[in-house]
Amino acid sequence: MNLDFCSLFSGSTGNSELVAFDDTLLLIDAGRTGKALDEAVRRQGFDMRMVRAILVTHEHIDHISGLGRMQRALPARTLWQENCTPWLRNPGNTTPVLLAALSVSRGAAARDFLRTLQLKTETYAPDMTFGDHIALDWGVLHLEGYATPGHSRGSACYRIGPDAFFSGDSLVPGNAVVTRLRGGDAAVLMERTVPFLRTLPPDLTLYPGHGRCGMSLGEGIATMDW
Repeated sequence: MNLDFCSLFSGSTGNSELVAFDDTLLLIDAGRTGKALDEAVRRQGFDMRMVRAILVTHEHIDHISGLGRMQRALPARTLWQENCTPWLRNPGNTTPVLLAALSVSRGAAARDFLRTLQLKTETYAPDMTFGDHIALDWGVLHLEGYATPGHSRGSACYRIGPDAFFSGDSLVPGNAVVTRLRGGDAAVLMERTVPFLRTLPPDLTLYPGHGRCGMSLGEGIATMDW
């Protein structure tokens, strides 16, 4: 089995990563418009109709803004941690949260840019949810999902194949994990998620929700000032 990974988008305006194996694609998050995601997948030499699953790392709008379009257009199953569900039933709640975050980190210019995107309020329903942990075999591909709350209530990380680890915003190398948004909890992050991340094999290849991909999980953890 050939297994390939790449980042389609990374940044405050949207995040998505692609997993390709055999004739199947998985998306990790769908944080841009359906059109932008489709074009990005085509640039990698694939057809969006090959997507069979969308794994959501958490419920913030920069990770789910294209999710509704993807669910309607594709024969793909959607998976997220169960604490995402109350938010994703009314994702209009998440837009002001991201606006607040951008106003803190980037100022009014970023806030105004996001408003120009005219994000639509939608409600989403998952095909599958999980609690603390889930293990699935997708054909020949084994994947596991782990609840990693702290950045948000529904934050999750995914291990795909033998050595790829998608951390969402629960671990962004060189950056403190943001817990000041609604649903964030610094105490939960430190008491639950950080100790869990330290139990994982440090040689896993890290694919964070923002920033550079490809360092080891151990290297990523070493950059953190929790």
